[in-house]
Amino acid sequence: MRLPTLGSFLAVRLLALATLLIFATQLVVIAVLWRAQAGSAGFRLPLPGRAAAIVESVDAATPDQLQSLLRALNSGDLHIRIEPELMQADTAGGLKVGAFRRAMTRYTNVLEGRHVVGMVGSGRRKFEEPVLTPEGVEARYPMRLVVELADGQWLVIETPSLLEARFRSIPIGLFAGLFGLIMASAALWSIWQALRPVRDMAQSARTFSATGAPQFVKPGGGAELRNLISEFNTLQTRVARLLASRTLVMSAMSHDVRTYLTRLRLRIEGLEPESRAAAEKTIEEIRCLLDDSLAFAEADGADFALSPVRLSEVLAKIAQSGQFREGDLDVSGMADCHVQAEPSRLERALVNIITNAVKYGGKAHIVLRQRGAEALIEISDKGPGIPAAFRAKVFEPFFRMEGSRNRSLEGAGLGLAIARRLIERHGGTVTLGEAPSGGLKVLVSLPCA
Repeated sequence: MRLPTLGSFLAVRLLALATLLIFATQLVVIAVLWRAQAGSAGFRLPLPGRAAAIVESVDAATPDQLQSLLRALNSGDLHIRIEPELMQADTAGGLKVGAFRRAMTRYTNVLEGRHVVGMVGSGRRKFEEPVLTPEGVEARYPMRLVVELADGQWLVIETPSLLEARFRSIPIGLFAGLFGLIMASAALWSIWQALRPVRDMAQSARTFSATGAPQFVKPGGGAELRNLISEFNTLQTRVARLLASRTLVMSAMSHDVRTYLTRLRLRIEGLEPESRAAAEKTIEEIRCLLDDSLAFAEADGADFALSPVRLSEVLAKIAQSGQFREGDLDVSGMADCHVQAEPSRLERALVNIITNAVKYGGKAHIVLRQRGAEALIEISDKGPGIPAAFRAKVFEPFFRMEGSRNRSLEGAGLGLAIARRLIERHGGTVTLGEAPSGGLKVLVSLPCA
């Protein structure tokens, strides 16, 4: 399964959606925890006696023992640290609340002679009297106790804020992130499962357009999308049958008409030489029209097998096939280029182009060269050329120009159409331009093998 790349618009939208889901999920988890903790006495300072013992232990500890002692005293619901002096941050952000001041008298009585500062968090408007329990002084709001040490430093004992609260020594934010990641992954998977059939349909349409062979898509998504995929698969089947039927009908017609043409040839044997020559020319034109029509139908048929082919050998075979008179072709620059092609169909395409050059220019100049990963076949002549306004139309089936090229030499108008279809089936392109001699230049580009 190929996922969308980061450069695609779909990937950007999915990434933005995942980010929003994670953020929203974390906010929901934090809000739930906040409400749950706000409804219970979730913050606890040590009892005054334990606080006094902590202060005395810190005073008695050597500098080497101090860090180990602080690590031992810290826990998930109690943070203890030492500050060299009473910082603004340690006294800012709190409220002077009478209910907490009464609780602080317990600490000042036990820690007599020391400067003690007590603070509460400002998250709640209503502050109730902290509750003295066997475990400590509990309240529904964060609390901080700052005690002066013997050496002038300050010991800060505080309950962590909600965002720093830990469950079994693991931050709640981590749980929120994991939960958000799971929810986002599930959402992304659901979206991808809904969009996958659309991507498969686009890929199937491209393949079907290039090969003519149906590429059925596996149904997925909602009911409407499943119905669309089912109809799309049915459409491919019908179009493939129409293409096959068209080629079959053309083949059958070609066979039957050739039979009638053979009978006509026998019947004109008794005509005068001049009349017989005219009849034979007409019969030959009908045969050429049948061959071109059948070739045009086959050019859009099913896919054909490709194999490595040396272009110089294909051009040499055309020159030696006897289809052209000696001197009609001028082949040069035979670069050693290989392409993936079906030899007979590639040869048919090139013969059509060369035939036009010989017919209208008297001689075809052929140059084979390589440019990067492309093999270029340049076929030019010294004929009247094709005006720029008609260069796109000459590739249309049965289009025949008026005026600029000899009308008496015009065929059925399928030669260039067949050539372009076959070249495109090989992954190449055909473009028309003006030759240096003023005639027509046809440039065939094929990807190198």
